[in-house]
Amino acid sequence: MSNETVVAYTNHSNVRFMSSAGGCDAPSSLDVQFLCLAFLAEYHSILVMAPLGMVCNILALVTFLASRLRDTSTSCYLVGLAVCDSVVLLGDMLEVLVTAQGWTESCFFWLPLWYLSAVGRCMSAWIIVTFTIERFVSVAFPLKRQSICTAKRAKQMIVVLLLFSLASNAYFFVLFDYIPSVSNPNSYRCNVKPAMIEEYLVCSIVFKIGMSIILPIVIVVVFNTVTIRILDVVKRKRRQMSSKKNDSSDEQSLIDKTTAMLLVTSTCYVVLAIPYVVTWIVTYFYQYIEGAPDRAQSRTYSGIKKITHIFYVMNFAINFFLYCISGTVFRSELSFVFRNRTCQRQRSMSPTGVSSNTIVNRRNLHASDRSAAAAMQMGTYHKKTDTTEGSQRPSVEISSKDGHCVGSSNSSICASSSSGPNGNVVESKL
Repeated sequence: MSNETVVAYTNHSNVRFMSSAGGCDAPSSLDVQFLCLAFLAEYHSILVMAPLGMVCNILALVTFLASRLRDTSTSCYLVGLAVCDSVVLLGDMLEVLVTAQGWTESCFFWLPLWYLSAVGRCMSAWIIVTFTIERFVSVAFPLKRQSICTAKRAKQMIVVLLLFSLASNAYFFVLFDYIPSVSNPNSYRCNVKPAMIEEYLVCSIVFKIGMSIILPIVIVVVFNTVTIRILDVVKRKRRQMSSKKNDSSDEQSLIDKTTAMLLVTSTCYVVLAIPYVVTWIVTYFYQYIEGAPDRAQSRTYSGIKKITHIFYVMNFAINFFLYCISGTVFRSELSFVFRNRTCQRQRSMSPTGVSSNTIVNRRNLHASDRSAAAAMQMGTYHKKTDTTEGSQRPSVEISSKDGHCVGSSNSSICASSSSGPNGNVVESKL
């Protein structure tokens, strides 16, 4: 197998080929024009998707870290997924920019870029696999969910996946070097070593496509199918049970909503990645198994692969939108985070640094603390726990015998209380 074949296989060959052919504006055959249009579509799509996707991933990152969900295993996985997706998008954006402009061919730039992008893709796929398996455990073995699906275990799995991704993609530093160009021996570029072409193709099949895309897709499809089947059976049993709700109904509803959001995320990954994988496999068998390819058909396959690559890259940019569409809990936490940020900004913009409402609330806090002891003697003092998946928000109810609000452990407790028939505060919740 010639080195020219491998050059045609790499990501940058289409740009080099179009430069030698005179570009997309020069008169050429249909296959050349199709390849040019596919390259332009990929170029502009990535330049739009990458910045937008990185901003959305940062929003998701802030939501999971700053909200009440930060101590859950799901948040740990989705934080890691947002970081990996941002690394992939940044690498793709730099790759299309530098390639199109021809700024550098140095391996000091390309090898770290290709390596980090490959690590991000591999880790992103396996994080999706991991939380897909976790959702299966939560649905199939609900009694073991509390002991298995923990934040500590999720962090350990992320570290393991990181080490695996770093090790499985280290072949870049062994197989690539700064070698003379095939078309112009006087110029050098970062490419596969001529003596290691076969090894490069094997590593690409095993690690780039097999371990990073095909195997994760198979696992996600299998576990998603089983999980959806179990959820369907559970919902039927719930309908057959008594209509009386128990204390765990709200918690189970939150678990179901989180499961639905993660199922949508993993399913979209499969749907958007399959076209790219199929095109890659067809192109590989056509070019390397059947022998020397016809140039026109080779360009057509390369153009199709670039178009399907757009959908594959979309995987790393749309998760935030999927969370917002399918995740009721995520939407509420996103609103909670930015509402608190807005309140903090408004307080910092006041002349004294503290708003007048804060001063009044602090005065009410001291007064309510002084009367809290009297409330426990005159009336009743109840403490509840409003439990959601991954968070606990204590609620305090203080009421007096005559129905008046006597005291509270929070300054805003009486402001959010319900009133009795005479307008007197009967119950307060935090």
